[in-house]
Amino acid sequence: MTEYTNSQIEHIIDEYIHNSIHRDILKSRLIDGIIFDDLAYQYGISVRHIKRIVYKNEKIIFSHLKRHINDTFLTFYIYAISDIFKSWILRNFTTKSYKAKK
Repeated sequence: MTEYTNSQIEHIIDEYIHNSIHRDILKSRLIDGIIFDDLAYQYGISVRHIKRIVYKNEKIIFSHLKRHINDTFLTFYIYAISDIFKSWILRNFTTKSYKAKK
């Protein structure tokens, strides 16, 4: 599992969450660990509404993180396959027997 620093999470939130209040709420929840009741009191919004904001925006953030992880895995997989394929080509098509058949 990939671990992210607080500054990376903050950057991702700034990048993908466009509402400034939602950004502040999500940063307070994910980075500072403030509970829903305190967030509701701080922003003057019901706990139910705070939870809706957090869950909706977490879904956005996690989908981007998942895509990043999948892209990283795919890149690694492509490089691994290309290295295997490259070694297979070198092994099978650079031998003396292949050159002699030409």
